[in-house]
Amino acid sequence: MKSINSSSLKLRRQTTFIVIAILFMTWAAAIYEIQRSKQTFIQEAELRTEKNAHIFSEYSLSTIKRLNSFILDAREEWHGDWAKFAEYVQYHQNMIDDLVFQVAVIDSQGMMRFSSLSKPQAVVDLSQREHFRVHADAPAKDRLFISKPLMGKVSRKWTIQLTRPILKQGTFDGVLVLSIAPEFFSQFSEQLFSQNQSQLKVIRNSGEIMAISPVSESMYNQRVQAPYLEAAAPQAGNFRSHDPDTGAEEIGGYYKLPDHGMTLVSVEPVQDVLAPYRPYRNVVIGVACLTSAAIIFFFLLLRNSQKRLGKATRVTHELQGIKEQAVNANEAKSQFLANMSHEIRTPMNAVIGLTNLLLDTDLSPHQRDYLKKIHLSGTALLGVLNDILDYSKIEAGQMRLESVPLRLGEVLDKTRALFDVQAREKQLTLSFEVSPEMPDGLLGDPLRLLQVINNLVGNALKFTQEGRIEVRAGIIEQTEQSVRIQVSVRDSGIGLAPGQLDHLFEAFTQADLSTTRRYGGTGLGLSISKRLVELMGGELWATSVAGQGSVFCFTARLGLRQAGAATLPPPAQAIGPVQPDFAGARVLLVDDNPTNLLVAGAYLRRMGLEVETTDNGQAAVEQAIRSPFAAILMDLQMPGMDGFAATQAIRAYGNRTPIIALTAAAMDKDRQAAEAAGMDDHVSKPIDPRQLAAVLRQWIPARQAVAAPAAATAAATPAAHAAATARLNLAQAAEALGGDHELLQQVLERFHQDFAQAPEQLREALREQQFDVAIRLVHTLKGLAPTLGAETLHRLAVRFEQDLLRRDTGLQAEFEQELGAVLGEVATASAIEDRQA
Repeated sequence: MKSINSSSLKLRRQTTFIVIAILFMTWAAAIYEIQRSKQTFIQEAELRTEKNAHIFSEYSLSTIKRLNSFILDAREEWHGDWAKFAEYVQYHQNMIDDLVFQVAVIDSQGMMRFSSLSKPQAVVDLSQREHFRVHADAPAKDRLFISKPLMGKVSRKWTIQLTRPILKQGTFDGVLVLSIAPEFFSQFSEQLFSQNQSQLKVIRNSGEIMAISPVSESMYNQRVQAPYLEAAAPQAGNFRSHDPDTGAEEIGGYYKLPDHGMTLVSVEPVQDVLAPYRPYRNVVIGVACLTSAAIIFFFLLLRNSQKRLGKATRVTHELQGIKEQAVNANEAKSQFLANMSHEIRTPMNAVIGLTNLLLDTDLSPHQRDYLKKIHLSGTALLGVLNDILDYSKIEAGQMRLESVPLRLGEVLDKTRALFDVQAREKQLTLSFEVSPEMPDGLLGDPLRLLQVINNLVGNALKFTQEGRIEVRAGIIEQTEQSVRIQVSVRDSGIGLAPGQLDHLFEAFTQADLSTTRRYGGTGLGLSISKRLVELMGGELWATSVAGQGSVFCFTARLGLRQAGAATLPPPAQAIGPVQPDFAGARVLLVDDNPTNLLVAGAYLRRMGLEVETTDNGQAAVEQAIRSPFAAILMDLQMPGMDGFAATQAIRAYGNRTPIIALTAAAMDKDRQAAEAAGMDDHVSKPIDPRQLAAVLRQWIPARQAVAAPAAATAAATPAAHAAATARLNLAQAAEALGGDHELLQQVLERFHQDFAQAPEQLREALREQQFDVAIRLVHTLKGLAPTLGAETLHRLAVRFEQDLLRRDTGLQAEFEQELGAVLGEVATASAIEDRQA
């Protein structure tokens, strides 16, 4: 009892630690995503402002070049006559009217000789203006000068002066002035960046603001101190600053025109830059809060279930007083903790998996009910967490779909089981309909197909308050290799407006803001479903009328499993099965179990094959090297050299004989391991003669022969009087053996001879902790049980083998009891068959 209490306390501590770790990882991921998205918006603003400054500088530079060209051309017409020079300038001014506010001429004494705006009554003295002094003080230096903003003495308006000296044979005769309004730059920026809220500035290298957009005359000539104005600063870049008036932080980009002493700056307030980021941040925080709440709720349910489970364990221990049960309980808890540690990277999957394991044990109705609710809650929470992971995988192109056998009806049954209780609670009718033409033998990814259907049905339940939800599946196209299906989910819910349908399948999108508040959700489900459907070769769409409900439909292309053996239309004179005839080709059959050799050898000889057998991998290698064979049928699990090692050894000698795996290990990973070892094909036990013939037909040339009616009748006769027992379906076993009564008798005798001591051998192996021996024995029985019609033993062997791989012996007693009963009935049936023969 003390050990049980200690284990229960340890389990609670471990569970608490794992839940805390999950919460920590959830919020760490949320904080990381918030910081990452914020940095992304800032980086985009930096790139945008620098690009805007560059574009602005390119335009400004082209304008300056155009004005400078006009000045140079006009200056060539200076011949010492101010009146004629003024006339020339005035006449050609129309070339730059779209740019220039005023054209003026100043003589060498600083007196204005001409202005295009007016003819002053008195000569205006501009000798102290910067744009005159810079040329008068250095008459030998011919350069284009751009002034800071000035209030014009004639126009009384703010202007920026572009000037060059008027020279005659190297002598300074005056200054030619082109005046442009600072607003000219503002107007250009508004045209170029009409959709942009950034502020643009033109700043002299000495720090004075020359122009600003939006226009603010009070800012002209205000001085700016910034590192980018320093001579050593790069020509282009970014900076962070604060608005001197509001103190708000700003993100800026700049581009310098060093030849003209100007820097063009684009600035955006950080508050505006981060405006679209804030809703996304709120979504991430909301998802993190929802996930945390669900984890805590799940944790409380789990703790309650742990308490009840611990109490049940203590009661069982007190009533039965069996130490072995306490040891098994401790092993189960240890296995639970080991699985939790192993799955720490995805802890929710581990919890759900352990719940499944507990559901397979003896439980009270209340305990089973609680565990089912925990499983459903955990599955729903895992769906929320997996949404973001799935979306990232899809975006990265890392999503891969499986192609395994599936039945669409079973997929829909799982959806029904998940949502039936919720539908009944809302008093909704939830119906499912599968077209009778839908084939059973489909190939696809049942988990991803279930994910899409669950998402659509879950949404329908979420947005439907009364009425019904109908799920229908049908065929819209079928070929020999594949079938195109369509699944529709119709509800009588709130419906959608046309504008909402346009953005329904975008990531992080809800129908409207009220939907987010009332119904919740990440906004990823439909986006992920759409991408999954596209990976299945289909499409997802919706039709809806607001207030009248919605219909969500998707198509998918699924593969078709090929039949184990082809059939031909029966001729009029004879009706019988199609039999392959391999015309005496030799094959090597390798299996460590005599019963398997007996059954498989009989099947092969019926097909016209000559069969040589061996019971170990080393002998198989020697025979394959010594003699040629049309094919080798290789068991995988054998003592000593197993089928994988034997195949690799045969291939190492350069032998390319087709090798076919013949084993009860029928999982995809087993097929992949067989292919990796060098095997060419795979046939699973119990052996289906049609499947075996179909596989052999791919590797050995054969002709087809139709069996005579008499043969069919003769085959049916022994099967008709096959005995039946409580645990053996001998009629089915005889049918599987092609109606060969004599072969059935041999199989029964061989099975009893080979496995009479199997219960004791199993107990001894587990007592000595020789799990590999026990697993091999159970694995062999798993493959042979269907041959005898022992379905219960087969199902127990499948479960017990998986348990033994995890060192779990909880099914040992039940398995031994069933095996002993089957052996007894095999002995009885063998005697009956012998008398009937």
